[in-house]
Amino acid sequence: MYDFLAERFSCTKLADKGPRFTATHCNHALHWDYLWLGDGYGDASYVLVLKDSLSHFCELFATAAPTAMAAAECLLEWTKRYGHPAIIISAQGSHFRNQVLQLLCDRLKIYQLDRHEWPYLLPVMPFCLNHTPVASLANKAPIEVFTGLPASSNLDVVINKDSLIEPAEPRNIAVQVSKLRSSLEDMHKEVKDAKETLTSSRDGAPQGTSVQFDVGDYVLWSRIDKRLTPSKRLARWVGPFVVTEARSHSFIVKHLLNGSEHEVHG
Repeated sequence: MYDFLAERFSCTKLADKGPRFTATHCNHALHWDYLWLGDGYGDASYVLVLKDSLSHFCELFATAAPTAMAAAECLLEWTKRYGHPAIIISAQGSHFRNQVLQLLCDRLKIYQLDRHEWPYLLPVMPFCLNHTPVASLANKAPIEVFTGLPASSNLDVVINKDSLIEPAEPRNIAVQVSKLRSSLEDMHKEVKDAKETLTSSRDGAPQGTSVQFDVGDYVLWSRIDKRLTPSKRLARWVGPFVVTEARSHSFIVKHLLNGSEHEVHG
């Protein structure tokens, strides 16, 4: 099995012929292509490979056929987890790539969707939720706190922020990884402090209304009727009582008819 997979996933290194594109940050460019592995369990015969150009981070999706619809759905899965890639690279034909992009435009709400098509819109909702800053996370987006990736928006595919592409130096990768870890630690600490501050403010807020009685006040006493089953609780008001003593956390009340005294909580 290892030799079988190694034979199909190994790639021959091509000779350099002119300048090639070089990604400068994660999710800058996404490579995708189909790979045939033969018949498997079920109807799966192909694997769609998605690979980040800079980090070589990849995901694999089993498909029954190398169709544009399957490619668009898998690209949406990538987008909802990591955001929009700035550039999508594939060796497929131009007509096939155009069909995939058209399907992506349809899924990303570029045209008005019919209200009955909400299942097709559902994969986009995690992207909107995960890339929106939240006050409880110190105004950070969930995607930033969870993965360290910057939050993106639909406008990123319209506005080109990378007018000048500078090749990344391999020796800077270790420095960037160290900075990413340090940034994540600082961000997690900031989120933790914000949550602790929010919890402290909630715990310090007054809960309910404090009730105070004075000696000589006439009151009723709420008691649970124990004659009912434990699953059916019923509170009954009994009395009348008069407050004869006020303690720090309780009161002594006296029944006006039979003279019995009880310690109750206010």
